[in-house]
Amino acid sequence: TDTLGFVFLLSALTTLSALIVRNAKHYKLFFVLGFIALIATLLAQIVFVILGVSGTGISAATNIVGSFTDLGMVAGLGVVLILMALRSFSFRPVMHATLVVTLLVALLLLVIANSNVVWALIALVAGALFVEKVLLQAHHHSVPQGQNTGQDNSFHPSQKVSAHRLLVPLLCIIIALFFIFLDNSETNQNGLANRAASAVGISVVDVRPSWQSTFLVGSHTLASSPLFGSGPTTFGQEWLKFKDRSLNDTVFWGVDFAAGIGYI
Repeated sequence: TDTLGFVFLLSALTTLSALIVRNAKHYKLFFVLGFIALIATLLAQIVFVILGVSGTGISAATNIVGSFTDLGMVAGLGVVLILMALRSFSFRPVMHATLVVTLLVALLLLVIANSNVVWALIALVAGALFVEKVLLQAHHHSVPQGQNTGQDNSFHPSQKVSAHRLLVPLLCIIIALFFIFLDNSETNQNGLANRAASAVGISVVDVRPSWQSTFLVGSHTLASSPLFGSGPTTFGQEWLKFKDRSLNDTVFWGVDFAAGIGYI
């Protein structure tokens, strides 16, 4: 019901997307609707943080997505889509400023969530966009304006890469690498991310079985049921039978995990 349901929904979504999204107008509509959904999610989170800090009894980690880690994933997706939108479309100054402000708010939310996986994905996307813009800039300077190279050149002088188009992905790269290598929450308990989370009263603890523990339970389960395993949604009971006994000496001795590790 977990992995199978996810794969089924993803297959249905990609199939429908291929049937519906057919031209630039549809792509633009996709970005607009996605941006509206992101704005609603971020505004709701700002309200929850304000209510949590003001002592109303509502947790600042409350959100409309799921766990706070899930919210960090959505914020990371929003950052990526905004970077892609800034690359693909031209906006009026007001809309461009709105996109940049939303990007900064999403990055602030990511600082609190501080997921290395999300930071790494943002760094990869922003790095690719930055390299592309640098190459376009170099190509623009290497081909004199008006020169006929005999090739169908899709790059026009009007597409000259401005400094701010280089600055936005570069800023995302620097922030992502900083939190991956210099402010890692697992090694730096007094880091900027942990202090930001404490300032707004959010404590994010993402506890899950390790790869070693997951494979240990899986190997014992497949040894007793080699063909089909123990069946769907039975990891919890297999965990109780085959988990490492040394876990009973930790603070997580009574946590019954319903699933093993996995980033999907």
